[in-house]
Amino acid sequence: MYHLAKSHYDFKKTFRIAQPNNDITEYTVNKKLYDDKTKELQTIENNLSVGTFDIRIIGNSTMPSNKWGEWNVYMEAYEKGLIDKVEALKKTEIFDKAGVLERTDQVAQLQQQLEQAQGQIKKLSGDLQTAHRESVQSRKRTEVEKFKGKLKEQEYDSKTQNKVSIDKLSNAVKLESEKLRLVTDAEKKRSQSQRGSEKS
Repeated sequence: MYHLAKSHYDFKKTFRIAQPNNDITEYTVNKKLYDDKTKELQTIENNLSVGTFDIRIIGNSTMPSNKWGEWNVYMEAYEKGLIDKVEALKKTEIFDKAGVLERTDQVAQLQQQLEQAQGQIKKLSGDLQTAHRESVQSRKRTEVEKFKGKLKEQEYDSKTQNKVSIDKLSNAVKLESEKLRLVTDAEKKRSQSQRGSEKS
């Protein structure tokens, strides 16, 4: 190929090389330089027929731009979030681009639904923990109220028993007092009757 180019390009030829970023570089071979006054040929710039050159061939480099290089640029832009996947797919050789976009959209929707479901599960778990704590607190309050009720019942029973005991004691005291009064009255009457009999 190199020798074919040397024999073929024996005239002035300008090559335009497109970079992956679409910058264009011009490179002219066999450019003849003449003297401005005498119009004599001074030299031939980049003369392909003279010297040797190294040629490196890159895949798809004969296209207006290097597809692989351009694809890498688009991928970097997509990974950095500068462009979307639709724009990135435009630069690929994938035939079923619409199918790929549809499937990726479905995957994105499923991921979104999964995230929503996980959020709901997390929220429900928190609500369940809160309800459990409230239930425990409610049971504790119920037990405390029951205990207070039992204490009040015991206090009432104790007061009732004490009252009954006091009433019994009071009645017993009254009864003994009445007996003592009756005995005292009987003794007084006996003494009076004895004194009356002694006088007569």
